[in-house]
Formats: sequence, C-alpha cells, structure tokens
Amino acid sequence: MSNWRRMLREHDPGAERLDADTAARIRNAVMRAARDAAPVRAVWPMRVVLAAFACVVVVLSVFGTQRPIEVAAPHPPIVGGTERRQIQFATPGGTRIIWELNPNFSLETLP
Repeated sequence: MSNWRRMLREHDPGAERLDADTAARIRNAVMRAARDAAPVRAVWPMRVVLAAFACVVVVLSVFGTQRPIEVAAPHPPIVGGTERRQIQFATPGGTRIIWELNPNFSLETLP
C-alpha cells in the first residue's frame, strides 16, 4: 500500500517547485477559507418535500373539483305516440347536450 504513495510523491510535478514556506502559506490559506465558509446544507430534501406537496395540490385540485354528471331521466316512453321528445344532459361546467327524438324518423336504403 505504501508503494502507490511513494510513486505519487516521486512523480508529483509540484513537489520540487514549492518550498516549505510557500506550502505552509497555501495550506494556511486553504484551512482559513474552510473555517470561514458557511456549512453546506443539503438542498435536495427540501426540494423533494416541495415537489411532493405540489403533486398533492395538483391531484387534489383535479380530482376534488370533479362532480358526477347529472343526467336528466327521460320521460317514460309513449307507445304509438307521434310527438317529438328530448333527452338532455347537463355538466357542472354548464355544457348541455340535447337530443331530439323523432318517432317518425325512418332510414331509407339506397337502391
């Protein structure tokens, strides 16, 4: 294990150029900067919590606002009647669908 350390020290290009005073000054500057630096806080847990909260809000807003569609029950059928009838559907948003049933409607086939 000491073999790779010895090899790194022997082949270090900066080992010959730095004298002891320069190396000590650099080391002291780095240590001083490390002490003065603010501690690093993990940001990703807060982001995960905010993303989960946003997903919950979106899911609740989408599924919480949906109401069942109220379907108007059609009148009981009139046997042999010739009057037109309507079937109406209304959604909570105000959209209305109206079908008009014509008992005299016939579908003719082409020759």
